[in-house]
Amino acid sequence: MNTPAITTEAQKRISTAAKDKGEVLFSKLYNLTEIVKLAAFASESKRVLEGIRNASEYRPEMQKAIRDNVTAWNNWSEMDDATSSVLAYAVIEMEAVNDQYLETVYDVANVLKNGAAAMTDTPASEAKRKKNGAEVAK
Repeated sequence: MNTPAITTEAQKRISTAAKDKGEVLFSKLYNLTEIVKLAAFASESKRVLEGIRNASEYRPEMQKAIRDNVTAWNNWSEMDDATSSVLAYAVIEMEAVNDQYLETVYDVANVLKNGAAAMTDTPASEAKRKKNGAEVAK
């Protein structure tokens, strides 16, 4: 089967689109990593503050020193722990990034394997985009 060759201009477009998609995915993944780090820090901080609060109950001099030197020292112990919700959100978003990455890699590989013919929309690729909620150019 003869497949049309990919022109230099088409190669540039494919390369630019893949690079742009890669940068978007990298940015999303970086932000999600920072969210997970912050959730871990907040969880550990709350645990440490809880330990300090518990220890200060048995050592009145410690409690006085903390109250005299730390403004609002007990605020975090009253806040709900949202770590599980934050991490569940991060997992869902990371799975979406993974799916987008794989789709991009497969699309580029398909174009490289099948030439310019792979650049046209097929009914299957159009249906996949509709399923994923993307706009389909007519």
